[in-house]
Amino acid sequence: MQGTKYLGEIIKEEGIELGSNTMIVAPVGSGKTYYILNELVPQSKRVLYLCDNGNLKSQVEKDSDKAGIKDMICKFDVLSYKSFGMKVKNDTLNKFIKQYDMIICDEVHNLLDYQSFKKDGDLLVARIKLFDRYEYTKIVFFTATPYYLDKLAKENNCTITGSGYQ
Repeated sequence: MQGTKYLGEIIKEEGIELGSNTMIVAPVGSGKTYYILNELVPQSKRVLYLCDNGNLKSQVEKDSDKAGIKDMICKFDVLSYKSFGMKVKNDTLNKFIKQYDMIICDEVHNLLDYQSFKKDGDLLVARIKLFDRYEYTKIVFFTATPYYLDKLAKENNCTITGSGYQ
């Protein structure tokens, strides 16, 4: 498709600065994963990549190996939202979160869906911790499915940006 731009191109052209708690809504096929692994992750030294399930976790680990992420940065970990919630639920000083410069939340709409549907305590903790603000940790949320996100962003003082957001 001529004239179609990928997410990374749009972000560069529009001069979008990704602050902490920025939500990027972009359609399927817009280059979110490429942007994350090849442009966003290399900007930090310590990155946590959160995803919704084991299949995506495995794919991200393979893609990050292909992109040479572990050679570029000091720390790159991939966890599911459930595992993250389990790690941080008793961490009142946020030591786990503070060890990362950036936390990337991919398919973040599924965190909300799964937490609501399953009434899962670990996912609730993950949601609460991720939508807080941290002085030295930037959190960036990605989704192609903005259902529920506008209300959630307003409730949690997030910025919503990206192509295709209605």
